[in-house]
Amino acid sequence: MNDHWTYFVREYLRIKIDELRHYIATVESALDKEFNTFDNWVADQTSQMTEDAKSDFYDFHSDTAWNLSESFPRMTRNAIFSSAYFSLEHELLAICKQLRARKKIPLAVNDLKHNGITAASVYLRKVGGIEFPSNTQEWQRITIYNKIRNFIAHNDGTLDKSDNAAAVRQYAKTHPHISFSSSDEIILGQDFCTQTLDTIETFFNAVLDAIDSQSDG
Repeated sequence: MNDHWTYFVREYLRIKIDELRHYIATVESALDKEFNTFDNWVADQTSQMTEDAKSDFYDFHSDTAWNLSESFPRMTRNAIFSSAYFSLEHELLAICKQLRARKKIPLAVNDLKHNGITAASVYLRKVGGIEFPSNTQEWQRITIYNKIRNFIAHNDGTLDKSDNAAAVRQYAKTHPHISFSSSDEIILGQDFCTQTLDTIETFFNAVLDAIDSQSDG
């Protein structure tokens, strides 16, 4: 099985992740530019106004200010994060399928009672015999990403009273790029998605290293 197929998987993932990094940088730059343009325009328009006139002007344009500073960045980062998580899950399951084909394993990952990344981890460990990196910081973060993604996808990004919500809150205590609104809506900071990609890339390399080690053995 040592035909270096993992090399091509690594290259594919590297290219895909780099594309997402570039996309993040481009979108964040565009959001910053749009807000700064608006902010400068507001400053110019109000420079000769009285305080009362300024207050009325600010009120009139408050929706635009909110959209550019809060709403649009939040929607954009949620979408990017969800896309990154989907890629993680999809490619991890694809590795399971590749491993099954090359080792001629009768059982498929879809045959397991688990779903998503949990199914992939169980399959690689118990069926594929891979030393899955479940004790790494990266995997611990990914299990939290799973919970964050589910809240974004199924509850409009708002936490509830569940154990999963408690785990996300606990995670946020030591990670500065995630916070919550007064209504418990998840707020992903500007660097959160980039750090997510870093975690995903390191994790995939660890998985592929484990597969290579088994093949070499």
